[in-house]
Amino acid sequence: MSFPGFPSPPSPGSPPSPSNHNLLSSTHGDTTSATPLTGDMIISATGNIWERLPVGSELEHLVIVAGIPTWTMQAGSGLGNVTGPGESTDNAIARFSGPSGMVIQDSLVIIDDMGNMSVAGNTLISGDLTVLGDIIGLDLSASGFVVGPASATDSAVALYDGATGELIKDSSLTSNGTSILIPGDVSASGNLHLPATLGDILYATTLDTFGILGVGADDEVLTLVGGIPAWAASAGGGGGGSGTFTGDLTVGGDVLISGDLTVLGLTIQTISSGTAVSYTIGDTYYNAITSATTGILLPPSPVGGQQHVIKDIDGTAGTTAIIVDGNGNTIDGLSSTSLVNNYEATTLIFGPTEWNII
Repeated sequence: MSFPGFPSPPSPGSPPSPSNHNLLSSTHGDTTSATPLTGDMIISATGNIWERLPVGSELEHLVIVAGIPTWTMQAGSGLGNVTGPGESTDNAIARFSGPSGMVIQDSLVIIDDMGNMSVAGNTLISGDLTVLGDIIGLDLSASGFVVGPASATDSAVALYDGATGELIKDSSLTSNGTSILIPGDVSASGNLHLPATLGDILYATTLDTFGILGVGADDEVLTLVGGIPAWAASAGGGGGGSGTFTGDLTVGGDVLISGDLTVLGLTIQTISSGTAVSYTIGDTYYNAITSATTGILLPPSPVGGQQHVIKDIDGTAGTTAIIVDGNGNTIDGLSSTSLVNNYEATTLIFGPTEWNII
C-alpha cells in the first residue's frame, strides 16, 4: 500500500526503519512535511488516505468522534491532579485541604448508605433550617429551645405562654432598656420596692407616669413650681426665724410658739347699735366691737382653737348688758355670758368641746 507523497510503510510486524519516520511527517488534514513527535499516530482519515494524528495531552483519552479517532478530555476528569489522604473514613465527606483545589482530606461528617448524616461537632447554619421530621435525640425542654409568636411588638416584653418553658408570647409591656412602661394597673401582693432614699416622695410627673422627689434639706418646705412639687426655703427664712402668714389659719391640734406671736390686721366686725336683732359673728371675724342693745351669737360650728374678742366700745354695757350666746355650744358650762360693765371686754376660745372665757 502506498501513500501519496510518502514512502511505503513497513510490513506488518516489522519495525519501521529510520527512513520510514517520514510516514509521520504530515498532520491530520495537513500533507506538508513536519518532524514527527513521540506518541504521534497514523490514522486512516478518508478511504486509503493515511494522515498523522498528533500526540494528545496528559489525561486525554482517544475516542471516536464522527468515525475518526480523536484525543478528548473525558467529562469530570478535571484539569489537574487531586491528591487524597493516606487513609480515610468510610462514607465520610471529603473536604478540600487548602485553596489549591488539588488536595482533599478526611472529615468527621458521615453520610451512610441510607442518606443519614451524622455530625460529631457543632453545625453552623447561616440560613433557614427546615425540619420535616423529628429531631432524634434532642430534648427541646432540656436544651433551651423556645418557640416565639408569629409576630411581636417592637421593644415589647416577652411573656411565657404556658408552663412548659418552650413557648413565649407578645405583651403590651414595653421597655426602652432601662425602664418598663405598664399601660394598665399594677397589683402587688407584697411591698412595691422602688430605688429611693429615706424621705423621698413619689408623685405623678405626667399622666400615668410617676417620678421620685428627693428628700429636701432641713427646714425646707414643699411648694409647687409649674404644678410640680419642689422643695424650697420657707418664706420666713427657715426654722428659728420670723415669717409672715397671710390668710386664714385653721389648726386641728396644738400649736407651740417658743417666741412672740404678733397678729396683724385681725378682722373686726362692728355691730351697730339701735337694732332689735341678734348678730352672729362670722367664723372669719376674730374681734367684735359693739354698742348693740341686743344679743350676740357666737359662730354655730367653731373649730378647736377658734378665738373671738368682744368689747363694749360705747360704754353702755353697765346700763344695758350685752348678752353673748353660745349658739348651741356652752360657754364655761353655761348657755351664755354677759358684759355688764361699761367698756368691758371678754375673750373666748373654743376647745375642745365648748367656749372658754380667758
